[in-house]
Amino acid sequence: AVFDERGWTRLYRDSNNEISIALDFCFNDTILYEYVCDRGAVRQVIHGCYLCQDGVCTDTGAILCDDSDGGIVTDIAGGVVLEDADGNRTARKDFCVSPTELTEFSCGRGEIIETTVCCTCKNNQCVTSSGTTLVCNDSDGGADLDVQGTATVTDTWSGVIVAESTDFCVEEKGNGLVEFVCSGSYISSTSAPCRCVNGRCDLLP
Repeated sequence: AVFDERGWTRLYRDSNNEISIALDFCFNDTILYEYVCDRGAVRQVIHGCYLCQDGVCTDTGAILCDDSDGGIVTDIAGGVVLEDADGNRTARKDFCVSPTELTEFSCGRGEIIETTVCCTCKNNQCVTSSGTTLVCNDSDGGADLDVQGTATVTDTWSGVIVAESTDFCVEEKGNGLVEFVCSGSYISSTSAPCRCVNGRCDLLP
């Protein structure tokens, strides 16, 4: 991930069939959404910036936030390190609160974000029992830009929802959409420039 250069990430079904494209973008003045390839899928990395403009961090030296597992990734025990303009560092590591609850740390809004995830938790990550799987379902059936949907990952053994993301407009001005879709048993995302209203692209002229 290169945070001071804007790029495209392309996901292919095979060597000739392109199925999605994601463009790095600023969520707000201090948050960059960077897209990278990971195990055959597009993965979203949320990075805290001192100032984010036009899909790049314009001053990465003032505030740095790095997440070793790349975001809210519950099946990897990761950690977050935040460094401010004075060089002071704050570190947090994902941990199991109980056998059924994970505290996941990620970067966001120039600070460390703490998220509670309900799952079977072991060794500071979400796990599934032998013979069980995680299942992902997208309520709008995939990359349907004119319908707001929610992608949900469920642990089939416990029936617990371990991750859930709903399509949303990038900015209050409504000039872009972040669309969440299933990529195997995980949630990935793509972005689309459009007039966005209530988490969907308004395709009317």
